[in-house]
Amino acid sequence: MNDLIKLESDKLRYMGLSVDNPCHVTVKSGVTAVIGANGSGKSTLGRILEKGWNIATNIVRPCRPDLKVKFIEFGDIHSLSGFHVEYYQQRHEATMNDEVPTVRELMGQRIDMPQWDVYCRRMRLEGIEDKKVNFLSSGELRKLLVVNVLLESPDLLIMDNPYIGLDAASRDLLDEAIADMSSRGISVMLLLCNPGEIPTVVDTVIPMIDMRIGEPITREGDVQLVRNRVMSLMDYAVDLERIPKSTRVTKPYEVALELRGCNVKYGRRMILENVS
Repeated sequence: MNDLIKLESDKLRYMGLSVDNPCHVTVKSGVTAVIGANGSGKSTLGRILEKGWNIATNIVRPCRPDLKVKFIEFGDIHSLSGFHVEYYQQRHEATMNDEVPTVRELMGQRIDMPQWDVYCRRMRLEGIEDKKVNFLSSGELRKLLVVNVLLESPDLLIMDNPYIGLDAASRDLLDEAIADMSSRGISVMLLLCNPGEIPTVVDTVIPMIDMRIGEPITREGDVQLVRNRVMSLMDYAVDLERIPKSTRVTKPYEVALELRGCNVKYGRRMILENVS
């Protein structure tokens, strides 16, 4: 694995936040997983790698001046589309579909780029162009964001919590896409909360605790060994004593919720039919 970016500052700063870097970490090529609980500084580190090179207090040395880094937050799909897809996904009126763009309308001239068909095949998104955006699954939306960024030919693609909301099949497809990108020379960094999500194709794991970058761990052998080691470094236990106790008195009941003859239709799709 080659060196991509060297972080030489003891403390790295971005947008009023700072991350301690006692090990002077170097980001390697290949697949890297940054693991830490919410608030540990993962996203801040990702933004520093993407945009923090020119800040006077950050000594960040890429392997070459034109190294291109792109950052994706999957929870913010409207960063691609310019509108809130979640809003349209929550509307059941068929007439609302007229207001929602198709993937072709959303992507514009990018669909005509030679690499569009190549990346769509790799991501298993063939024939997606004429789908309404609100009919895309969470997995399809994530992969569409990845394709959109890959068209810019990044050297390092940083993905923030890419597995959240995906079912097992979609996670496997995303793992395949990550492996494919790595095999074609695109380095990938995954910002994850759960050590169990570390993919089998990972090369390096960087733990983060309380806005502090830990010593990188190189995978050697079974990825489960790395997952176990990361789990041992971090305290994922829940302090039950700190959870507020409910003071509400609940009366005894036999039925919590009852449905009779319910139908739910989304566009032309019947979701529930005569369910009781």
